[in-house]
Amino acid sequence: MKSLIVYYSHSGVTESLSRELQSVINAEMLKLEPENDLGTPGFFNYIKGGWQVIQKHLPKLTNKKVNLDDYDLIAIGTPVWFGCYTPAIRSFLKDNQIKNKKLILFCTHRGGPGRTFAALEKAVGIDENGNQIISEFNLNAKYSSDEKARFIQEWFAEIRNYLAR
Repeated sequence: MKSLIVYYSHSGVTESLSRELQSVINAEMLKLEPENDLGTPGFFNYIKGGWQVIQKHLPKLTNKKVNLDDYDLIAIGTPVWFGCYTPAIRSFLKDNQIKNKKLILFCTHRGGPGRTFAALEKAVGIDENGNQIISEFNLNAKYSSDEKARFIQEWFAEIRNYLAR
Protein backbone atom coordinates (compact mmCIF):
# COMPACT_ATOMS: atom_id res chain seq x y z
CA MET A 1 0.00 0.00 0.00
CA LYS A 2 1.58 3.28 -1.10
CA SER A 3 1.25 5.99 1.53
CA LEU A 4 1.67 9.75 1.81
CA ILE A 5 1.77 12.01 4.86
CA VAL A 6 0.65 15.58 4.13
CA TYR A 7 1.27 17.94 7.01
CA TYR A 8 1.80 21.51 8.10
CA SER A 9 3.85 22.34 11.17
CA HIS A 10 4.52 25.75 12.64
CA SER A 11 6.36 24.95 15.86
CA GLY A 12 7.72 21.51 14.92
CA VAL A 13 5.37 19.36 17.02
CA THR A 14 3.25 18.17 14.08
CA GLU A 15 6.39 17.60 11.99
CA SER A 16 7.91 15.43 14.70
CA LEU A 17 4.74 13.34 14.97
CA SER A 18 4.61 13.06 11.16
CA ARG A 19 8.15 11.70 11.07
CA GLU A 20 7.30 9.12 13.73
CA LEU A 21 4.22 8.06 11.76
CA GLN A 22 6.35 7.80 8.62
CA SER A 23 8.27 4.89 10.12
CA VAL A 24 5.01 3.07 10.92
CA ILE A 25 3.31 3.36 7.53
CA ASN A 26 6.44 3.64 5.35
CA ALA A 27 5.15 6.84 3.76
CA GLU A 28 6.44 9.58 1.56
CA MET A 29 6.26 13.03 3.18
CA LEU A 30 4.83 16.30 1.92
CA LYS A 31 5.42 19.27 4.21
CA LEU A 32 3.12 22.13 3.24
CA GLU A 33 4.98 25.43 2.94
CA PRO A 34 2.90 28.60 2.62
CA GLU A 35 4.48 31.40 0.59
CA ASN A 36 4.09 33.92 3.44
CA ASP A 37 4.29 31.76 6.53
CA LEU A 38 3.80 33.22 9.98
CA GLY A 39 7.45 33.16 11.00
CA THR A 40 8.72 32.37 14.47
CA PRO A 41 6.16 30.77 16.79
CA GLY A 42 4.89 33.24 19.36
CA PHE A 43 1.77 34.75 20.83
CA PHE A 44 1.10 37.33 18.11
CA ASN A 45 1.68 34.85 15.30
CA TYR A 46 -0.78 32.45 16.93
CA ILE A 47 -3.34 35.27 17.03
CA LYS A 48 -2.62 35.99 13.36
CA GLY A 49 -2.97 32.28 12.54
CA GLY A 50 -6.29 32.12 14.39
CA TRP A 51 -7.52 35.14 12.43
CA GLN A 52 -6.52 33.40 9.19
CA VAL A 53 -8.59 30.36 10.24
CA ILE A 54 -11.63 32.53 10.93
CA GLN A 55 -11.21 34.30 7.58
CA LYS A 56 -10.80 30.94 5.78
CA HIS A 57 -7.50 32.23 4.38
CA LEU A 58 -6.03 30.23 1.48
CA PRO A 59 -2.27 30.80 1.40
CA LYS A 60 -0.35 30.00 -1.75
CA LEU A 61 1.70 26.83 -1.19
CA THR A 62 5.26 26.69 -2.53
CA ASN A 63 5.86 22.95 -2.15
CA LYS A 64 5.87 20.51 -5.05
CA LYS A 65 2.60 19.16 -6.42
CA VAL A 66 1.80 15.50 -5.92
CA ASN A 67 -0.51 13.17 -7.77
CA LEU A 68 -2.81 11.78 -5.09
CA ASP A 69 -3.95 9.04 -7.48
CA ASP A 70 -0.55 7.41 -6.82
CA TYR A 71 -1.44 6.73 -3.16
CA ASP A 72 -3.77 4.32 -1.38
CA LEU A 73 -3.38 5.77 2.11
CA ILE A 74 -3.09 9.47 2.91
CA ALA A 75 -2.38 10.84 6.37
CA ILE A 76 -3.17 14.49 7.03
CA GLY A 77 -1.57 16.22 10.01
CA THR A 78 -2.13 19.72 11.35
CA PRO A 79 -1.74 21.83 14.44
CA VAL A 80 -5.04 23.06 15.84
CA TRP A 81 -5.50 26.79 15.43
CA PHE A 82 -8.58 28.42 16.84
CA GLY A 83 -10.23 25.01 17.15
CA CYS A 84 -9.68 23.96 13.53
CA TYR A 85 -7.09 22.88 10.98
CA THR A 86 -4.60 25.37 9.54
CA PRO A 87 -4.93 27.55 6.42
CA ALA A 88 -2.12 25.57 4.72
CA ILE A 89 -4.19 22.38 5.02
CA ARG A 90 -7.23 24.30 3.74
CA SER A 91 -5.26 25.37 0.63
CA PHE A 92 -4.03 21.83 0.02
CA LEU A 93 -7.54 20.38 0.28
CA LYS A 94 -8.94 23.06 -2.02
CA ASP A 95 -6.25 22.34 -4.63
CA ASN A 96 -6.39 18.53 -4.35
CA GLN A 97 -9.54 16.46 -4.40
CA ILE A 98 -9.10 13.29 -2.37
CA LYS A 99 -11.20 10.38 -3.67
CA ASN A 100 -11.46 6.71 -2.72
CA LYS A 101 -8.61 6.77 -0.21
CA LYS A 102 -7.95 5.39 3.21
CA LEU A 103 -7.24 8.33 5.51
CA ILE A 104 -5.46 8.94 8.77
CA LEU A 105 -6.25 12.30 10.34
CA PHE A 106 -4.15 13.67 13.17
CA CYS A 107 -3.63 16.93 14.99
CA THR A 108 -1.49 18.44 17.69
CA HIS A 109 -2.63 21.07 20.17
CA ARG A 110 -2.24 22.55 23.61
CA GLY A 111 -5.91 22.63 24.56
CA GLY A 112 -8.06 20.28 22.52
CA PRO A 113 -8.86 19.26 18.96
CA GLY A 114 -11.94 21.49 18.80
CA ARG A 115 -13.79 20.92 15.53
CA THR A 116 -10.66 19.89 13.63
CA PHE A 117 -11.74 16.34 12.79
CA ALA A 118 -15.32 17.25 11.89
CA ALA A 119 -14.06 20.03 9.63
CA LEU A 120 -11.45 17.77 8.00
CA GLU A 121 -14.03 15.05 7.42
CA LYS A 122 -16.28 17.57 5.71
CA ALA A 123 -13.42 19.01 3.65
CA VAL A 124 -12.30 15.62 2.29
CA GLY A 125 -15.87 14.54 1.60
CA ILE A 126 -16.02 11.23 3.43
CA ASP A 127 -19.37 10.11 2.02
CA GLU A 128 -19.46 11.80 -1.36
CA ASN A 129 -15.83 11.04 -2.30
CA GLY A 130 -15.66 7.43 -1.11
CA ASN A 131 -12.92 8.06 1.45
CA GLN A 132 -12.56 5.91 4.54
CA ILE A 133 -11.05 7.15 7.79
CA ILE A 134 -9.03 4.41 9.41
CA SER A 135 -7.76 6.49 12.33
CA GLU A 136 -8.05 9.88 14.00
CA PHE A 137 -5.59 10.96 16.66
CA ASN A 138 -5.01 14.13 18.64
CA LEU A 139 -1.92 14.81 20.71
CA ASN A 140 -1.88 17.40 23.47
CA ALA A 141 1.60 18.93 23.53
CA LYS A 142 1.08 19.71 27.23
CA TYR A 143 1.31 16.02 28.15
CA SER A 144 4.48 14.76 29.77
CA SER A 145 6.99 13.02 27.51
CA ASP A 146 6.01 9.66 28.98
CA GLU A 147 2.29 10.30 28.42
CA LYS A 148 2.87 11.44 24.84
CA ALA A 149 5.03 8.39 24.10
CA ARG A 150 2.38 6.04 25.54
CA PHE A 151 -0.49 7.65 23.57
CA ILE A 152 1.55 7.67 20.36
CA GLN A 153 2.50 4.01 20.72
CA GLU A 154 -1.15 3.06 21.35
CA TRP A 155 -2.10 4.97 18.18
CA PHE A 156 0.62 3.27 16.16
CA ALA A 157 -0.56 -0.14 17.42
CA GLU A 158 -4.11 0.71 16.23
CA ILE A 159 -2.77 1.63 12.78
CA ARG A 160 -0.57 -1.48 12.57
CA ASN A 161 -3.54 -3.68 13.50
CA TYR A 162 -5.65 -2.09 10.79
CA LEU A 163 -2.96 -2.45 8.15
CA ALA A 164 -2.34 -6.11 9.09
CA ARG A 165 -5.93 -7.07 8.18
